[in-house]
Amino acid sequence: MSEPNFTLLSLPDAIMVDIQERIDHLRDGLQQRDPAPLIDSLRKLERIRGNFTFDFISSLAWAAEAICTNAASSARELTRMEMMSLHKAIDSMDRARHVAMVAAA
Repeated sequence: MSEPNFTLLSLPDAIMVDIQERIDHLRDGLQQRDPAPLIDSLRKLERIRGNFTFDFISSLAWAAEAICTNAASSARELTRMEMMSLHKAIDSMDRARHVAMVAAA
């Protein structure tokens, strides 16, 4: 299966909605400090590829997933520093999604 080749001007609405839903799920889940429920959404965001925005979101999701996996494998809640890092990563993913939508409009 080949990688999709989306340009900035042809961002699929379904993918943008999926990204927004996953970002919202991450924000909601972050409040609980439990890393395990976040991992699935982050792994799905990691697989999004095709243009700079999607690649950027994928890279942030990869880093955030590494933090969550580390905490989950240690069977502990996220630390304050991990929470701040994840919060910033989620905000950056949302900003990238928003900028891409504005640029494509």
